Amino acid sequence: MKKEKVQLRHIEKLLTYGITIEDESEIRLFTYKKGEEVLREGFPMAYLLVVVAGKAKVYASAANGRDLLLSYYVADGIVGDVELMSDQYIASTTMIALTDFVCIALPFKSWSERLKTNVTFLNHIGRELAAKLIRCSNKGVATALHDGEKRLCTYLLQVTPDDRLDETLTNVASAIGMSYRHLLRILKVLCEEKILQKEGKGYRIMNRHALESKGFVE
Repeated sequence: MKKEKVQLRHIEKLLTYGITIEDESEIRLFTYKKGEEVLREGFPMAYLLVVVAGKAKVYASAANGRDLLLSYYVADGIVGDVELMSDQYIASTTMIALTDFVCIALPFKSWSERLKTNVTFLNHIGRELAAKLIRCSNKGVATALHDGEKRLCTYLLQVTPDDRLDETLTNVASAIGMSYRHLLRILKVLCEEKILQKEGKGYRIMNRHALESKGFVE
């Protein structure tokens, strides 16, 4: 993770949340590279993050070690809103950058009380939390009602901004709720249909339009 000083455009970004900066030394700009961990479930969070650009996957882990993919942040939003509003500064999920992921970082220690009395900021938080609840509800229904191929195609569309899947397949199978063998069977079919192509240990999307037709919109 790379730390930098904020610029004017970042100060203006915070203003849209009703956050006014008097001392720029209070905040930092964090840039996470693809594959880098932004948060780890169960570990302390030192910062509230305002997303500037990029994409990251968000998932939760079960006691059996399996992961459940939850959501994505794309160029917008707040990371740490749940923790801030619940006064529990322990990450409730794990977040991994899928592309360069740029965030403005506000230390919880010095900002939490100010943010909780900022009506404009709280209104933003309320809207974002409501939107996250709706997305999670829709995802749960869609996952329960759609077959394995549709879930896999949707997953591939979401986690491959560069059209390349490099994740461990056991993790993919766990994230979308299917067996490893069933995953391999579907991947084989998608390759036979020229939608995917096997490249080394990963896969490349060759026909994104066809993949989109097989997935579902969340």
